[in-house]
Amino acid sequence: METNIRDIPHIDFIAQLVRHLVSVPPSQVQSAKRGSVALIIRLVLPKDKPFPTIDLTGFAQLKTTASLVQVVSAFLSNPLLSPAKAQILFIQRAKYPGDPWSGHIGFPGGKRDPTDASDQVTAERETQEELGVDLTNPSNFLYLGRLDDTCLYSLFTPMRMVASPHVYLQVCGDTPNMVISDEVASAHWVDFDHILQAMAQPVQPFSKTYRSIP
Repeated sequence: METNIRDIPHIDFIAQLVRHLVSVPPSQVQSAKRGSVALIIRLVLPKDKPFPTIDLTGFAQLKTTASLVQVVSAFLSNPLLSPAKAQILFIQRAKYPGDPWSGHIGFPGGKRDPTDASDQVTAERETQEELGVDLTNPSNFLYLGRLDDTCLYSLFTPMRMVASPHVYLQVCGDTPNMVISDEVASAHWVDFDHILQAMAQPVQPFSKTYRSIP
């Protein structure tokens, strides 16, 4: 009997994501033009349910991938989180003439500055500037790792830059207040179920339902 992907607890997806991030090296593209984005996940419980506290003692001391998996696994296995629903933060960028990303839907982030020590620092700095959210605060967020680099293009143009996605898990029950900058039109938490539905029903751009580009 097949399992419906939407029947799988969201915490199981996050646990699998953590194992992937620590065990599979991300594909990295060498480019002088770099940027980073932050993929931020939060867990939402019914209002009458208390949110558990994550114990970062082991990870804070060792800072190893093994200790990260152990800490996150212990956190996600807390029975209080069994009914939790995951959400991912998306933003819509403000519209500016001449900006190739004007009005786009995506994750918070931007170009890497020469003063940024790493791609991860870029993601954290840009999120702070765009949304006023401090991803480096261990009481609120835990860095899980990075995904494969993605090459960004505009229509009929060469590659503009390489984007490095970095994944964060909110580990507190109440999301810190956002202070949205002029660079962002709006910010939205999207239910993971919507994303799972898209995965279960993938778009077929060259099926009979769609016209080919002449």
